[in-house]
Amino acid sequence: MLHRLFIIAFAVLFSFAGPAPLNPAALAQPSDPPRPFADLTRLADDTYAWRYQGYDTIFVVTDEGVILGDPIGLPNPREPELLKAVIRSVTDQPVKYLIYSHGNEDHAAGADAFLDTATLIGTPEAAEKLARLASPRHPVPSVLVADHMRLELGGVALDLYHAGHTQGSDHLYVHYPARHVLWAVDFIPVRALPFRDFGGATDIEAWMSSLDRIAELDFDVLVPGHGEFGDKTTVRAVRQYLQDLSTAVRAAQLRGLADGSDQMAQAVRADLASAYGTWGNFDSWLPLNIQGVLRIWSSP
Repeated sequence: MLHRLFIIAFAVLFSFAGPAPLNPAALAQPSDPPRPFADLTRLADDTYAWRYQGYDTIFVVTDEGVILGDPIGLPNPREPELLKAVIRSVTDQPVKYLIYSHGNEDHAAGADAFLDTATLIGTPEAAEKLARLASPRHPVPSVLVADHMRLELGGVALDLYHAGHTQGSDHLYVHYPARHVLWAVDFIPVRALPFRDFGGATDIEAWMSSLDRIAELDFDVLVPGHGEFGDKTTVRAVRQYLQDLSTAVRAAQLRGLADGSDQMAQAVRADLASAYGTWGNFDSWLPLNIQGVLRIWSSP
């Protein structure tokens, strides 16, 4: 059972470090209830989800230290210090490991705040991406996960998996089998369309295959990169959406509709609206999702 511990009232003190636009993926649908600016949810006795300004991350407390996900410091440069305070509100243990979900600037920003105690982990592709940034706020991970890694600390065992080709090629996801929790950022949106034109995605079939592998894991709660939590049905739903989108685009092509045209977008929308019309960003991002499919199919 999930336990909302508190809404961080003092987060307001950290909210004026300068204007920064929110990732559109984090915006609530009009029918959604207002989301708190910042909150902490206990997923299990030792496992917590921290949500700040539309971003989600996770941390696990052990007797030998804390395992933390993304520092999510781009919406507000002072957020990593707030996150440190949140962790201290739960435990005196230091952060021993920080796990990058991927190498995107927004999720990885602020990891430097944890370098005094933490070892950084990520995929080789995320390390390359962060190295190109050459930013002190985005230190490069020293432990790289090319396929799978079992991370053990204080009696806790987490499985870290390279996701392969999904929304990019640099993602990893974390499975905590003992608590039935999965942390997978950005490439499994919860009741929402994937981001715009799929970002760095290069292979839809590989993306769906990764979702198939994830669906075989034992978990009850999915913590995404943005928004509300999901579960195993979320994984299957996103996989089905990618399949249905591809089928609808192909059908539009067979009808002679020009790639990327308004007519194609209207036809695909008609095919998908009954199943996905209530998902977040359906109207605004569906044409961009179509562009993403076409881009991937046209790539050599």
